[in-house]
Amino acid sequence: MKHAASFLLVLLFSHQAFAECVEGDCTNGQGHMKYDDGTQYIGQWKDGMPNGQGRLTNPDTSIKEGLWSNGQFVDGGSPPE
Repeated sequence: MKHAASFLLVLLFSHQAFAECVEGDCTNGQGHMKYDDGTQYIGQWKDGMPNGQGRLTNPDTSIKEGLWSNGQFVDGGSPPE
């Protein structure tokens, strides 16, 4: 299940055409991205992908908050460099 969720996140963040950066810098900085399906990510970005501290809120209101690395949620560990 963890691999399926990771694949879904990679797929979600790889389709930037279906998303809009509504605030900040969603390429390299701090920004707020809204996706067509209602998913939102607010946090740090690097090379157009979530990287660093951030919060992903899904349309069903489930939330993943913490460290992200190259578009993937990191379950603990150190922040990416």
